[in-house]
Amino acid sequence: MVQRTASKGARSGQRFWGCRRFPDCGGTREMVST
Repeated sequence: MVQRTASKGARSGQRFWGCRRFPDCGGTREMVST
């Protein structure tokens, strides 16, 4: 997975983990601060 930034929708501007082929691959994970 790679770090991405949402560009559309309610989460625009937020970072998330998405698979390399996103959006063809639907795997995503929320990025959580530690």
